[in-house]
Amino acid sequence: MGTWFPIYATTNLGVDVIAGVLLFLLICYFFVGVAVASDIFMNAIEKICGSTKSIKTTREEEGVVITDTKDIPVWNETVANLTLMALGSSAPEILLSVIEISEGLGQQSPGELGPGTIVGSAAFNLMIISAVCILSLKEGATSRIKVYQVFAFTCVTSIFAYIWMVVVLQWISPDEVELWEAVVTLLFFPMLVGISYWADQEFCLTGRPTTKRWSQSSEPVAAAAVAEEEDGRTFFFGDESDNLYDADGNVDRNALQKLYHKLTQIADLQPEEIASILATKLIQGKQHTRMWYRMQASRGLMGGAKLMPVLNEKLKEVVEVINDSGSHHLRGSMLNSRISSQHTVNKALVEFQAATFAVTESIGQFEVIIIRSEKEDVGFNVKLESSDGSAKKGVEYEPVSEILKFEPYVLEMRHTVKIINNNQWNPDSNFFLKISIPPDSTDKATIGQTKVIEVIIEDDDKPGKLTFTKVGYVFSDSGPNVKVEVERAGGTDGVVSAAWKVFPGPNCKLIDPELIGKIEFQHGEAKKYITIPLKPHEEKVEGKNESFEIALSDPTGGAKLGKVVRTTCAVSTDAGFKLEITNVMNMALEMNDEASSDISYKEQILEALLPNGGQLSTATTNDWALHIFTFPFKFTFSLIPPPHMCGGWLCFFLALSAVGLLTKLVGDAASAFGRVCRLDPTITAITFVALGTSLPDTFASRIAAMNDKTADNAIGNVTGSNSVNVFLGLGVPWVIAAVYYSFYNKGREPFCVPAGSLTFNVIVFTACALIAIFILTWRRYSDKCGRAELGGPSASKWVTACILIFLWILYISLSSIQVFLEKAHIDITFLFKPKGATSTRCLMLVSDYAMGNPPTYPP
Repeated sequence: MGTWFPIYATTNLGVDVIAGVLLFLLICYFFVGVAVASDIFMNAIEKICGSTKSIKTTREEEGVVITDTKDIPVWNETVANLTLMALGSSAPEILLSVIEISEGLGQQSPGELGPGTIVGSAAFNLMIISAVCILSLKEGATSRIKVYQVFAFTCVTSIFAYIWMVVVLQWISPDEVELWEAVVTLLFFPMLVGISYWADQEFCLTGRPTTKRWSQSSEPVAAAAVAEEEDGRTFFFGDESDNLYDADGNVDRNALQKLYHKLTQIADLQPEEIASILATKLIQGKQHTRMWYRMQASRGLMGGAKLMPVLNEKLKEVVEVINDSGSHHLRGSMLNSRISSQHTVNKALVEFQAATFAVTESIGQFEVIIIRSEKEDVGFNVKLESSDGSAKKGVEYEPVSEILKFEPYVLEMRHTVKIINNNQWNPDSNFFLKISIPPDSTDKATIGQTKVIEVIIEDDDKPGKLTFTKVGYVFSDSGPNVKVEVERAGGTDGVVSAAWKVFPGPNCKLIDPELIGKIEFQHGEAKKYITIPLKPHEEKVEGKNESFEIALSDPTGGAKLGKVVRTTCAVSTDAGFKLEITNVMNMALEMNDEASSDISYKEQILEALLPNGGQLSTATTNDWALHIFTFPFKFTFSLIPPPHMCGGWLCFFLALSAVGLLTKLVGDAASAFGRVCRLDPTITAITFVALGTSLPDTFASRIAAMNDKTADNAIGNVTGSNSVNVFLGLGVPWVIAAVYYSFYNKGREPFCVPAGSLTFNVIVFTACALIAIFILTWRRYSDKCGRAELGGPSASKWVTACILIFLWILYISLSSIQVFLEKAHIDITFLFKPKGATSTRCLMLVSDYAMGNPPTYPP
């Protein structure tokens, strides 16, 4: 190793420091390149694993034979996870080991970066990634591994894999790998895949195969709740009533339309925003592979095209409400009052009475009203604070930062805000007031939709004009009522009101024909709503257009009527409304399809040229910065043929070659870094290199933990990946080297792999891994942890996560100490050697080579 970076430590400390920093930054940049190349590589794997085959089935209905055709995946989910997908996530570690040992053929030492990285990344994956995923879930939320028999089996095989390394290097043939040992190590990989598939089909538990779990969106589990019984308790994975897919994995347009109806009841949501929310729910509703989450994480790190629509803060809050409450529980009033908070019936709901407030510059002071609903028997605190708009604090208004105390059964609080009159003409300006719940009251109250109020400072006093904001509205018939907005324009001085009356259209049976009322604006209030209740669904006339009109009249308080005093409301069956639904649903389906659709060569290159895949309207500053930073890699690797060519295999091999080239650069730079910093290659491997290769998986697992209904993609595949790392990452290079030494060199010298620090690393890792697996198993069966591997109560989350992080630090520390002891000629690995095993042939060979006296064969 080191052929690309022949850099060594000098006697000048300053030069070494500069060289070390530059090499470290170069390693980090190469890791970014590996992430970019891996994104292309995993696209190919997704395409290969997503291949399907058509099967025909016949059924007889009323004497007629009907033939059905159904596409099913070629790859079993477990087999795909342990083969191509494991290779996708572990390619850098495996390729590093293969490249290093291939370059070391015929030399006295095969290199330590590859094996050290494999063990180091295994420790990082099992301990750090598990800790991150445990902490990623929100307070009280839990996530369990669904296919637990596969996880249990891969736990056993992962521990066995590392124990096998110790047995080979210390017991069977100390410091040497014989050909049969290398072959057996490699054969453990297909054995692992076969037995894992067996466990996946539950042959070994029930004696019969269960229904297949397809890995693509056509998987039946995406359309129904999956339940697992354990110790008399039932755990549900998913929510049957909150699915947007049918039993065949196709989009359920009826369910999508129902969710659309709910979203239309949220004020100020445009059709494009609703389409983005629906597309997000469609993507979340699919069962994704670990590779999908890995690609999502990689693209986030390089400012590339996202696999999910980019949502602003308001839309994220809407999606969060839907995910927390379930669309089947949503009502228009809930969405309008809980966009920015989780719906909890045991909490009071607090919000401003009005969304906009206008005052004159000469008013001196005015009162804002904060109201509470829901839980009325609790007391709590509310924080009220101001922020600048075009009006500046201390110049046009006095800043506000107060804690208001709601006593039990107090339904509203008033607070005085002072306006500064500077006696000079100014255009209208504004500032904002915001309410929030302090930490000491978060368990008693939550904030509703109107959590921010805009205060407009006008330069004269006028009562204003009352008018509808639109001449016509289109509403869904699924809600209990509809809300029509009335605006007070041209002034907000004093208390004003107007009468309103409903005029039903022909054959309209949705509303009471005698419905009348009054809308009143308090001083400063600028917008309010008229709420029109709709009659129960069974009284509606289906299949016909139903509409009614609302008219304003009799203004009071000096107010006048504006331009729009009569508006028409059409409900549900209106053709225009149906067209709007169709357009929005089609927009959502297009966004959903874009995440998994094939792209042409030209489109792939164009995506690499611009941030966020060319979607500049949603590109953030971070996207631009990351795009510029990673552009050389993105553009270079965009020249690799797209995954849809040749079934993904052409892209697979070319991208694998790109990953191998960058891995070679990482290995050389890491070796040079170790030499400059005077670090042993083993320490460099288990720390810097292992962390760099595992970082994309960390982000991917965190995204999977927060979005998946199960913990399989987050941590369930970690142990299987660790097993593959050993069986492939050591099996392949060991077979290559053993064949070389056995046949090319005619057996004149053995394939030496000095155990040394590697054996100690493996033993320490195995001990820490057993404790980590015990902790995850204990969490699954402990009520204190929510009986789940991930999430649970805050205290248990932090305690178990801290223990896992401590285990990783302990592993790194003990391994580093052992390396220093070894350099001081204090060998502690004799504790694990068979009785009578002292010095070995390999150590003598290394010594002879170092003295310039090559040995005479046979030894």
